Amino acid sequence: MPPYGSILRDRLTALFLSHGLGQPFETTETLALPVVANLLTGSDMIVALPEELVQLYLDAGLLAVLPFELGLRMDVYGIVTRKQHQLSPGADATLNALRQVAWERYGKNRKPAA
Repeated sequence: MPPYGSILRDRLTALFLSHGLGQPFETTETLALPVVANLLTGSDMIVALPEELVQLYLDAGLLAVLPFELGLRMDVYGIVTRKQHQLSPGADATLNALRQVAWERYGKNRKPAA
């Protein structure tokens, strides 16, 4: 499971509750993809993640997608910076790259944020 306070954890909790279920009690909490992949390939654990995050493992045949649609979407995201703070050149380049990729993937009809 994602850690408490993460968006995905909150959405999974709401999903369990909306179906009258309690939260799983035997869980491992991590956002580290290599840890998740290692746990999945070496056990009978399951995880709810966007397919894109584990696509390499799916393509290699190490993981499989279960035939269940949870109806969860992780389409809300943003970038948080300190107001009136000048970013380092590396952080600024990273921020610009993130904005460009987000625009290319999700918002070609909208101008990237300045």
